[in-house]
Amino acid sequence: MLIGLFLLMGAVWVEAQGTIAPYRSYYVDNTGYRVPIPDPYVLDHIIEGISLGIGDLAAPSDILINRDSGHLYIVDTGNDRIVELDSEERVVRQFGAEQALKEPRGIFRDSGDGTLWIADTGNARILQISADGELLLEFGPPESDVLAEIDSAAPSKVLVDKRGYIYYLEQSGAGMIVMDRQNQFRGFFGANRLGFSLTWLWSRYMATEEQRRKLLLAKPTSHSDMFLGDDGFIYTAVAGESARQIQKLSPVGVNIFVEKSLEKKLYQNRIFGEERRPWEPPARFTALTVDAAGTVTAIDSNSGRIYQYDQDRNLLMAFGRLGTSHIQFSVPTEVEVDSRGRLYVLDTGRAVIHVLQPTLFAELVHRASSLQFDGHYEEAANSWQQVLGEASHYELAHSGIGAVHYHEERWQEAMDAYSLARDQLGYSLAFYEYRQGLLRRNMGWLVTGVFGLMVVVIIWPAVSRLRPRSSSRPVQRHYGERRLHPLLGIMVQPIQTFESLKTGQALWPAVTLVALAALVRLLSLMLLAFHMRATPSAGSVVNWLRLYRPVAAYLLPELRWEDANLVVEVLRIVIPWLLWTTANYGVSTLFDGEGTFRGVMRTTAYCLVPYIVFAVPIALMSHGMTAQERGLYETLWGLVFYWVLFLLVLQVLSVHDFPLLRTLGVGMGMSFGMLILAAAILLVFLLGGEVASFLGELLYESILILYL
Repeated sequence: MLIGLFLLMGAVWVEAQGTIAPYRSYYVDNTGYRVPIPDPYVLDHIIEGISLGIGDLAAPSDILINRDSGHLYIVDTGNDRIVELDSEERVVRQFGAEQALKEPRGIFRDSGDGTLWIADTGNARILQISADGELLLEFGPPESDVLAEIDSAAPSKVLVDKRGYIYYLEQSGAGMIVMDRQNQFRGFFGANRLGFSLTWLWSRYMATEEQRRKLLLAKPTSHSDMFLGDDGFIYTAVAGESARQIQKLSPVGVNIFVEKSLEKKLYQNRIFGEERRPWEPPARFTALTVDAAGTVTAIDSNSGRIYQYDQDRNLLMAFGRLGTSHIQFSVPTEVEVDSRGRLYVLDTGRAVIHVLQPTLFAELVHRASSLQFDGHYEEAANSWQQVLGEASHYELAHSGIGAVHYHEERWQEAMDAYSLARDQLGYSLAFYEYRQGLLRRNMGWLVTGVFGLMVVVIIWPAVSRLRPRSSSRPVQRHYGERRLHPLLGIMVQPIQTFESLKTGQALWPAVTLVALAALVRLLSLMLLAFHMRATPSAGSVVNWLRLYRPVAAYLLPELRWEDANLVVEVLRIVIPWLLWTTANYGVSTLFDGEGTFRGVMRTTAYCLVPYIVFAVPIALMSHGMTAQERGLYETLWGLVFYWVLFLLVLQVLSVHDFPLLRTLGVGMGMSFGMLILAAAILLVFLLGGEVASFLGELLYESILILYL
């Protein structure tokens, strides 16, 4: 009862608040985590047809804000009308009957002459209407053989660019269709590309002639919404794409909101996308708008969230959600922004418009982002400082301050700010300039040091050989202890070293080396420079040839030290060693290999010596590199892993006394055996978990029966 009373009181309190944001607002930091932020918008009020005195809205599909006058246009699709409200949200007029509108779905206002353009979908036409409501022009589908071949549909959205060309959306997948004022077809604009599909290629060659003709009619994904920005670019939302759902199209129809390869590698969690949780549906952006400062606001229809991005494609904030409360969204389908920064979200499911008021936090973020993009760095820095006053953990503010220091050529301060933001690309750019200045200032000392090193390494030994010896007795060279010899021999004389190791009985050197490899794994994670950390992929044949990519993708990923699980990281070294040892001995026994299990275990551990020796130095070297030089970093790691792989091949050849061809064949069998063992262990682990869960439930039920 008490709990129910408290919940009821909380609900009454929530309903009593005039401005409230009933959802968690956040941004995604540079490590992929959703970080809570102050609510950027709060619900100001809701516009309903009944309260306007015009009856219920029926399946409204589009809205438009005249940012000069503040007038709001509502496309009331189900009632076949357009409703115009003034800046005080009073009804100015309704029209549609005299124009015989039928299920209109889109509206656009030409800022040049003030005329309205209506996508009259039910009648498959586009209308131009004057500011006074007079019908000026009517456009049917332009006559074209090309359009006849693709079976183009009726227009659903329309806009007119500054040249007077008319763009409209339809669902054939051909992109936006462009025509002129004479109703002549001018071409397609911004069509999305069809991706390569092995399934499609295989089906094409295996299909019948009739099936092949249907396959050739595969169409690209259609645009879901479009908006003409103040900068003259056309912004579109593409809900059916898995990536690049928000596009900014140049005058020739090329998407310039395309991430560079380095940005995609470093910022995959922040730029135009969000790493969804396994239980969450993928993002599906169906509508967007752009304010005067260039902030892109988009609606994800799957989650009901609203996302905002700046012109550098950085995610500024995310807020909103689907829900049953009247202050949540049911089916958000369109969004607009007025000159005061208020958002108008059209909820077709409830046939209402939510008016969201920006908070101080949102206003500061928008102002700082706009000032920085326009090059007003000093003013932007002040605004970013104010943002930090509202949310001290907001990384984009630190990045913005870093950008200000960078353009002022204060490299050290820029590096510090980018470091706080964990901005890898910004830090790399600042570090490159800092490194260049450091080299220029110390070039004399650097040249002197290189010359001195040459003297020590090359000239001094040569001079020493020319000096007469005091005795003809040969020089005795003493190496280290015998037990340390294999550590050097495995790198310079691997075959002889394997021959000596395979007959040994002691296992403690192997265990020690594996423990050292695990320790080195932890140290390399801890010492890796943060701006060099990335998530390499192994999705192509080329990446598999670059051995570092598959190893980093599936076995030894580059994790933040804070996110590393020490037990898991140790197992990443220990389990492959045990699996290879077991598969090596088992498969080689089938082919009459000479190695013993102890010998295989010892020699496998010694194959890790190159990794043990070079992992930490490479991690330390990363502090002197930039993210743009990551290719060199991956090359060094690739050489180490190829070295380890080469030693494993020599191990099979030497320990089991196989010829080369049999060694390669058996090695492939051992790799397959490792996969089988790993799958078997995983299966046992999963079944064990199920059995343990079943026994736990059985014990719980037994206790209930006995004592209740």
